[in-house]
Amino acid sequence: YQRRVRGSKMIPQHITSLIILPVVLASRYIDWQQPGRQLVLLFAFLVSQSSFIFVFYLIRKKVQTRNDKNTIMLTRSPLERVLRGLTESQATEVLSIREYDLEECDKTLRTLSIGTLVCLFLYFQSAVVFPMFTQLFVIPLNMLNNKLFQIYLLGKTGPEFQRPFKDQESPFTKMFDELKNQYKNLKGGGPKPVKKISVQAKKRQLKLQ
Repeated sequence: YQRRVRGSKMIPQHITSLIILPVVLASRYIDWQQPGRQLVLLFAFLVSQSSFIFVFYLIRKKVQTRNDKNTIMLTRSPLERVLRGLTESQATEVLSIREYDLEECDKTLRTLSIGTLVCLFLYFQSAVVFPMFTQLFVIPLNMLNNKLFQIYLLGKTGPEFQRPFKDQESPFTKMFDELKNQYKNLKGGGPKPVKKISVQAKKRQLKLQ
């Protein structure tokens, strides 16, 4: 039996920005050269990131256990097609809910893992602590807005949780589309100008016909 909770109280993007702004300002007034502060931050960062990664491994296990075989039509973005080596005819795929949720879960796990490695690299290479400090606040806010987290751990349902999820279009996708259109225009010599034919010219054409 699974508890069903309708409705989604997601944190709006502008509210998230307002929360992060004081964090960014506060980090500038913290003396990170004080003995022990960087080690405390490093420990808190590792514990929080490990906890979030564990949570999404738990969600992944729940997806596999539920094994929802209902199917959806998924249209890959141009950027995804390039990364996956798909042609335009392969852009639309039929996936089960299980397959789609596992894909989304793996994306989140990759993002968390790469973000953790980048922050640790900056810290050990250049003693930069700002990314680790901000991630302590950014990742929990992002997790609360994550739809897989809301579905599998909070038990929420509703139209907004239908797959595929309607997320905001990635700026990289927009950039890729613009570059693709520019390439087509260059390859085709640009858009062809429309020739305006006068009324008299049209009459002469009709007479010749």
